[in-house]
Amino acid sequence: IRILNLVFFKVVRSYAKFWQMIGRGTRLCEDVFGPNQPKDQFLIFDVCGNFDFFEVEKKGRETLIGKPITQQIFETRMHLSRLLAETGEEGDVELSCSLRDVLHTSISQLNKERFQVAMNLRYVDEFSNRDRWNSLDGTDVHLIEENLSELPVPETINEMARRFDLMMLKLQVATLMMSGVKRKYEESLIDIAEGLSKKYTIPVVLRSKPLIESIKKQDFYKGISQKKLDSVRKELRELIQYLEASNRDVIYTNLIDSEATVSVNQPKLETNFGPLYRRRVESFIREHKYQLTISKLSTNEPITAKELKLLESILFDGDERGTREDFIKEFGEEPLGVFIRSIIGLEITAAQFAVAEFLKVGNLSADQMTFIQNIITYLTKNGTIEPSMLFEPPFTNMNDQGLLGFFEDGEAHRVISIIERINENALTA
Repeated sequence: IRILNLVFFKVVRSYAKFWQMIGRGTRLCEDVFGPNQPKDQFLIFDVCGNFDFFEVEKKGRETLIGKPITQQIFETRMHLSRLLAETGEEGDVELSCSLRDVLHTSISQLNKERFQVAMNLRYVDEFSNRDRWNSLDGTDVHLIEENLSELPVPETINEMARRFDLMMLKLQVATLMMSGVKRKYEESLIDIAEGLSKKYTIPVVLRSKPLIESIKKQDFYKGISQKKLDSVRKELRELIQYLEASNRDVIYTNLIDSEATVSVNQPKLETNFGPLYRRRVESFIREHKYQLTISKLSTNEPITAKELKLLESILFDGDERGTREDFIKEFGEEPLGVFIRSIIGLEITAAQFAVAEFLKVGNLSADQMTFIQNIITYLTKNGTIEPSMLFEPPFTNMNDQGLLGFFEDGEAHRVISIIERINENALTA
């Protein structure tokens, strides 16, 4: 039986019943820790002191157990409400009041027949009064964290949504505190938005497309209000379930308890939608398409080494977009102009102008015109074409010979020459 943990969450005074409960954990299970690693141990969490009552020795030391997500959400919400109230701004004070409504409700609706709740009934009754939440001081926070924050039951919603709630609350706190971890949470949110942007075939995700697309841009976070961050949390939390886990090999671990002290950190929403560095560089290029060098690349105008050097000094800022070395590590030795073209493509008028001379020479058949139009379409999307590509899909979709299936050698050579000139304009003159 796949039971590795037992929680003794009731007072037991029958010795036979006590050992019967322990016996649940002794049932064998093959391969539970991995191939050919059968169950050979289990862990008991004795909440109500049954081991002490029967004077059974507990071997080993107590381990530090991280706080559950629900408890972390509760405590982070409480700290955020205090920070918001301190700003004095109308919108923040309103949001603080709303958060305290949520905290009060979660305590006032506790089932007082639950053992844990009954053990802390004094504090449950005290903070079931909504007025008690209006002015929380440091002592109140300590009392709540020690006696109440672990009592609320988890919300009946996808686990990913609760993790997203916690991440967004942490982002709000970091924003108010101007903490250095703010960037980390923003990057996680951008990563999530990138993943959701690949799910627009799902109607509920498509409805949030404007918000998702705006979240992917760095400018979205400049001067963002706390109310806006809260609205982002509310709108996206139930969409997180549509993010697919990456296809990874199963990794079996064998973790052995030690006496080391463990610090509990914010659980991370794992997504795999491409490196953030790559997206930041690509986003910068798209947002600055009217910069001189980038503009010339999109219109197929030759660029000088000086112009390229100026662009590099702007693009590689040593911070968000890294350095030239970071670029090479991520993208290899691809020339910067060719890379930029691959992001912004070639303007359609520039592509049409580049092949116009060829089109004037003679009457082309409908298939030849279609082939040339396919070249123009490809250039507007990808910026350059390796000549060898003209003999591969999608250029072989109409004829398996590609370019030579439509043009004689002389004409084919002229087409390749045009392509090479277009490619050369992505390099320095």
